[in-house]
Amino acid sequence: FLNAGMKGKVTYKINGKNFLVYSGAYFSSAPTLNEIFINPRVSNIVTPELENQIVNSNELSYFLRGQILKLRISGYWTDLQNTVEISRYYSEGIELLGQSGNTNSNDAFITEVMSGVDKRYKGLEFGADLKVSPTINLNAVASIGEYTYRNNPNVYYTADNESITQGFSGLGKAQIEGYKVAGTPQKAFSLGFKYNSPKYWWFGASGNYLMDQYLDFSAITRT
Repeated sequence: FLNAGMKGKVTYKINGKNFLVYSGAYFSSAPTLNEIFINPRVSNIVTPELENQIVNSNELSYFLRGQILKLRISGYWTDLQNTVEISRYYSEGIELLGQSGNTNSNDAFITEVMSGVDKRYKGLEFGADLKVSPTINLNAVASIGEYTYRNNPNVYYTADNESITQGFSGLGKAQIEGYKVAGTPQKAFSLGFKYNSPKYWWFGASGNYLMDQYLDFSAITRT
């Protein structure tokens, strides 16, 4: 495994107040210890199909830097390849392959692994700060994204109880292409204001609204 990559930034000045900025990065990242070992607490089993994670990230932004209005509009597109997702949970009555080769129904702590996962993060971001008066500023922020899985990765599992299972078992591909990535809102909005007193104190307030935060899914039930 090897860490390597490159990144760059280009700024185009339209005039004294308007700018276009492109930022990009492409790099390969070695897996972490938590990704290399399926469950180091009980065994030294290594994650199958383990490869370097590839990140391809691009962002194009427009900036307006005026005395009354400051504005930023950005579009971004990031692809992740060969990522690993590990879930651990307790399962009742799961069918496990024992040391003798027989299949038994057991209760066990399970480690579920998806390897070779590809994801895509794309969207638009907007931010504005308006100086309404010498003492009052209004600000608004919006982020509209779409974060999805791009492929159907292979799923593996193993159990903590080494007396009832050997290594890991493959369950085939999980049909998750097009599913939303869980754990973060895909849309977010914020509106606020700030009062700056001439006597050197200030007061501000803001309201936030988050949308489209998806629950995580079970990869095993989609194999």
